[in-house]
Amino acid sequence: MRAHRDDTSRSFRAAARVCGTDTPQSPATPQKPYRAPSRKLPNFAVEGDHTEASWLRHLVRERAPGRYGPPGAERVEGAYAQIARELDVIEDLHFPGYFLIVHDIVRFCEERGILCQGRGSAANSAVCYALGITSVDPVQHGLLFERFLSAGRDGPPDIDLDIEHRRREEVIQYVYDFYGRERAAQVANVISYRPRMALPRWPTRYASVSSLSSPPNPRCAPATSRHHWARANPPSPTTRKSWPKPASSSARNEDGGCGGASNPTASPR
Repeated sequence: MRAHRDDTSRSFRAAARVCGTDTPQSPATPQKPYRAPSRKLPNFAVEGDHTEASWLRHLVRERAPGRYGPPGAERVEGAYAQIARELDVIEDLHFPGYFLIVHDIVRFCEERGILCQGRGSAANSAVCYALGITSVDPVQHGLLFERFLSAGRDGPPDIDLDIEHRRREEVIQYVYDFYGRERAAQVANVISYRPRMALPRWPTRYASVSSLSSPPNPRCAPATSRHHWARANPPSPTTRKSWPKPASSSARNEDGGCGGASNPTASPR
């Protein structure tokens, strides 16, 4: 037991050093301050003397006419003014590289015929629409760009990409190959539930803890609960016969849609 505890302690201290933290060996050893992982994205490779900001403007200038027409004869009034305003905000918040990374992934999908579609609040951005990341015109529909990105928000914008599942691995490997495995990783959001929340919630009017083993009234139980119960407890032919027949529409209107005290036959036998 002592050897196991010592091995665990050494493993924990090694993991802490890798993560940029340290644990005190003794009360006399001061603990180093925690260093949060850097939020700086990898530098995106741009052509010539461009910076990330100027290259983003270049790409938007190239692709925007395909969406809105030429600047002197835009098909949607105010489109280029909105694009210019968004580019200023993106540059002020130091996010041009983020847009270039997402655009590069979309470009890879387009060149190889992989279905890819941006969604979420990114649809509020005319820059995303001009680059082909999204397919909804936010200027024409009057969508609010600040819902996607503004100076008052903390953290980078969130651009979600839906990629067809059959070829998603091709895109993942492209990102690994382009940026290197030391700069790219997959993350997951794991949600756990307490047992009480995981179990179906039965209406207290029709079931209680002591009667969960009884079949629910198929006419009154919520559809989701009914399906959960049916999968776990398939009823026998005898049980099916004992269930009451659905009441007429007039009877449902009288007792509020499910049999209560005024219709005692509505509860399961």
